[in-house]
Amino acid sequence: MALDRESLYAALFARLSLPGFVTVSRRWKHWDDVSQIEQPALFLTQGNETQASQQHGMPPAWKLQPTLYIYCRHDSDPSTIPGSLLNTLITAVEGALEATPADGPYGGPNEWATTLGGLCSHVKIDGQITTDEGILGDQAVCVIPLEILARG
Repeated sequence: MALDRESLYAALFARLSLPGFVTVSRRWKHWDDVSQIEQPALFLTQGNETQASQQHGMPPAWKLQPTLYIYCRHDSDPSTIPGSLLNTLITAVEGALEATPADGPYGGPNEWATTLGGLCSHVKIDGQITTDEGILGDQAVCVIPLEILARG
């Protein structure tokens, strides 16, 4: 059975369509192309895929590596802390991906995972979150790497 990638990305996108973002899209734009009135903005992009494993009699497991981009402009008032809004948005994304008791075919009541309604084994932040709080200008940017583990 082939992996239904579109269902995974659609479910992840729905989960990340959070209050607080003016723009949420799966079509990436550079921050220079996102006006101040369109921000805060969140973009979900697909990334690399790796066949993680295949056990005899089981469909292959795939590791998908999507990336989130968060943009926000802050007030250039010197009393404003540039990273404050960015931190709030990162926390909102982290909350949306917070593990809950696993549902669907993966795990049981004692296992905690974000499974997108049973579509995957897990989706999680995976790796270094890169931020630029806009020290040299008004534009703050955050890049969050994700990992989805699913069977086809």
